[in-house]
Amino acid sequence: MTTAAVIELGGRRFQRLEGSTVKQDFWMMALAREAGLDQVKIASRKREDVEAAMEELLDRVILGGYALRLLGGLLLPEGMDPREWTPEIAAGITAHLELLTDPEEKTQIRPLVASMLAGFFMSGLASLRTSGASSSAKKGEADEPGSASAGV
Repeated sequence: MTTAAVIELGGRRFQRLEGSTVKQDFWMMALAREAGLDQVKIASRKREDVEAAMEELLDRVILGGYALRLLGGLLLPEGMDPREWTPEIAAGITAHLELLTDPEEKTQIRPLVASMLAGFFMSGLASLRTSGASSSAKKGEADEPGSASAGV
């Protein structure tokens, strides 16, 4: 496992989950779909279109109440083996993040969420698009030419 940067929030130390399990991947995919992230479209690969899609993703997760749940699913207590991850651990991390009161710590959350979405978006795009394309094909709903989907 690669040594990840430590993030300290509310007196607890976390690291970004690297080397996730299939269980965690599927849990995150289900949560991303529940959050509607599979509905975000990218008009083109132009920087401004990608940035607009990222802003829409950020708005969806924050306004829909999914930001901390997704973040809780991508953080681990420092030193924990990713194979020990469970949805209950994610829920515990989410509950901890929801109760942060320190203004400096609270200002760290939005950039963490944006970074998490960017990483999730970039690493998950290929597999999620494949997943979305196969389910779209089954429904007879092909993506429009020239558009990319963050199909989750």
